[in-house]
Amino acid sequence: MAEVEDRLLDHNYDGIEEFDNPLPQWWLTLFILCVIFGGIYMFYYHIAEIGDLQLQEYANEFPQDDEQQKAPEEFQKGEMFAANIDDKDMLAKGEKVYQANCASCHKADGGGSVGPNLTDEYWIHGGAFTDIVWTVVEGVSEKGMLSWRKILSKDDIIATANFIRSLRGTNPAGGKAPQGDLWDGTEKLPEAQEAVKEEAKAEETPQS
Repeated sequence: MAEVEDRLLDHNYDGIEEFDNPLPQWWLTLFILCVIFGGIYMFYYHIAEIGDLQLQEYANEFPQDDEQQKAPEEFQKGEMFAANIDDKDMLAKGEKVYQANCASCHKADGGGSVGPNLTDEYWIHGGAFTDIVWTVVEGVSEKGMLSWRKILSKDDIIATANFIRSLRGTNPAGGKAPQGDLWDGTEKLPEAQEAVKEEAKAEETPQS
């Protein structure tokens, strides 16, 4: 490579002279690529609005609207009530998921450690099956329980909730003291399921 000869501009300032050498080729190439990238970025995000900006990406990842506060649609349907607490396969599946993900906070026997006791009749967030499902789905961020909606499948959550129901009344030794309110034993049906039941009743009613 030929050496670039230093060239001085034809002026000086108080004895200070200024070179007029060309910029290195690698620097010019990088600069041109940055300008091209900037143009593409501007067109993609700000002119054509094809891509989401950072605030929109955040909103997509952590939606805060009213719909987010509702249970996911698949958990509002009656199919989750088809799960039978006496189904051995489902309980085995639920126990496996529970031991892998829940036992560290609630103990393997459900007696409670960092998390509350799951074997008594007292529940902080409700003891109905739908309450248990919802608690698993949404988590309890203020207590350090994460949301499992994006980690476990719907079937795994339902199986786990059924296994947790099966722990009720087992009262293991060394169980944590009761927390929350005494559950009255009432199961809550989602609105969608109640609507289905009402339609079924209407169909069964003899027409006069």
